[in-house]
Amino acid sequence: MTDAIDWHSQIAHQFDCGYNTSRTFKERYSVWSRLISNFATPDSVVLDAGCGPGILSIVAAQHSANVVGFDGSPEMIKRAEQNRARSKVKNVHFRVGRMEKAEFLNNEKFDLILCSSVLEYMDDWESAIS
Repeated sequence: MTDAIDWHSQIAHQFDCGYNTSRTFKERYSVWSRLISNFATPDSVVLDAGCGPGILSIVAAQHSANVVGFDGSPEMIKRAEQNRARSKVKNVHFRVGRMEKAEFLNNEKFDLILCSSVLEYMDDWESAIS
């Protein structure tokens, strides 16, 4: 049996394409875009924890000074980098990393944290959040 990261790596292409083809993904995009627009400011630093293909990170980058997105799946980060290049935004940076092992964030501070469709895959989400 594979874990959630392995599974998301296997479905990265379909997941990424879902934002163009799936009603539920389009709805997710719409809801999150409104939230980001309401809470991100031009000088804010945003973290997208479990960024997947980076779609919401890119939305945040259009409203914020700087965005860091991370995901445990290298395949999702590869997609995120491709989406970033297509979008031409420069103020978003992607990293491979697991939420429960977030030392790679180097105690950085964030004004806004996004986390869409991640916690339900974690055994101990309370520890990951802290």
